[in-house]
Amino acid sequence: MRGLKIVGLTAFLALAGMVHAGGEESPRRRAKPPQWSQEVRDVFFDDARKELVGNRPVLRAAKTQAEVVESEGSLQNVDSSWSDLIDAETLQSEVKQTINNVAGAIATSGKFNGEGHQQCQRDFSLLAVLFGVIEEFDEQVRWQRNAGVVRRHLKQAAAMCEEASEESYSAAKQEYGLLTDLLRGQPTIDDSLQEKGQVERSQLMLRMEQSVEEVLGSALSSKKNFRRRSTEVIHESQLLAVLAKLIVEEGYESADDEEFSGFARQLGEASTALVQAAKEENYEAARSAVGRLTQSCSTCHEDFRG
Repeated sequence: MRGLKIVGLTAFLALAGMVHAGGEESPRRRAKPPQWSQEVRDVFFDDARKELVGNRPVLRAAKTQAEVVESEGSLQNVDSSWSDLIDAETLQSEVKQTINNVAGAIATSGKFNGEGHQQCQRDFSLLAVLFGVIEEFDEQVRWQRNAGVVRRHLKQAAAMCEEASEESYSAAKQEYGLLTDLLRGQPTIDDSLQEKGQVERSQLMLRMEQSVEEVLGSALSSKKNFRRRSTEVIHESQLLAVLAKLIVEEGYESADDEEFSGFARQLGEASTALVQAAKEENYEAARSAVGRLTQSCSTCHEDFRG
């Protein structure tokens, strides 16, 4: 070990608190510095900084998962499994809440004929795609065995509710009955319906706008509000990530447009980053994710809505 010089003697003394760096001498009494033998001096460099070569290492704090997603885009929304985007609990909760919304829309024929039929169209459209996700979900989730049949019924009901009429009101009530039976575990479903095209993407966009404008905006208005509503933020962000993946599926207008797909991918990645930020209660990361999320929505609307 005698020939190995590991640090400068000056640095060693500084660490020991024996070297006074500039300024007036302190009036406090200090111990005399030790007298090092030549044998000890030979172990150290006089100034280690002159002997070291190469760049100094840069120490960085470990990134949170949300920051990894933001900086590296590591979670590619359109290539993710459903369980990477939304958990079974959130999926089931959104289905139940949406079914409850339908109940209010069909409470009376007058309400249905007013704005209720439009709400039913939105809710049945959303439920149709959610049951499509349930059908393909890669983890255990409720209603999976009947999901395909229910999805076909919901598509038909959504299309019928575009206009208010006695026929569409009857169809909406019938569909609501089917859904409540499903929730009770007693579904009676006609499986003879044929598969039709996609639900209208505009109906899914309405739910996305609700998440951004009515929920996330207010939930992130302050750090205190964000922490109090973190569970709600996670729910809405997971739903946004799912819808961002769905709106570029085959059969939707502009689904093969690279620019539109890019906006959807940005939305999905920002939504996933927001989920992680909410789980970590990282307010700054959440605000950054929401900023990217809203920017992707705004730019997309400008380009594709005129």
